[in-house]
Amino acid sequence: MRRLPLVVAVVVALSPVTVHAQVAASIAAAVPADAADLADVRDEYRAAATGRDAAALTRLFADDGVLVAADRAVLRGRREIGTYFAAAFSAAGPLPAVTFTPTTAESRNGFGSETGRFEERVTGADGEVTRLSGVYVTIYRRDASGRWRVAIE
Repeated sequence: MRRLPLVVAVVVALSPVTVHAQVAASIAAAVPADAADLADVRDEYRAAATGRDAAALTRLFADDGVLVAADRAVLRGRREIGTYFAAAFSAAGPLPAVTFTPTTAESRNGFGSETGRFEERVTGADGEVTRLSGVYVTIYRRDASGRWRVAIE
């Protein structure tokens, strides 16, 4: 009977939940939360959006990516996202200046996230500047080649 507490302690220590928690903690401690390479994707995104390059912007999304558009439409997959951007960019008007100011960014285990503020500025023919600003959240996922893709925005 004196061995029972020891046996129970060993079984609990080796239970799948405990082992999973220990492995997860080890991975979290070993993997740096360095997300500097997410800045490259953000810069490509800004350049494509500012230049109204729907094809380049669409390529940044995962094949099964999701975009919650400014008009609150939820677009799923590159095809829908590309169609949306092409239609939006075909509208006549001056090109916007787009600024992203990230506040948090991290990456771990093939996923990344970034939050921040954005601002779009458009100068009309009359010289009047229209500003649109808000916050953004972007979830990234590495594809099979290791390249970051926008999974959800």
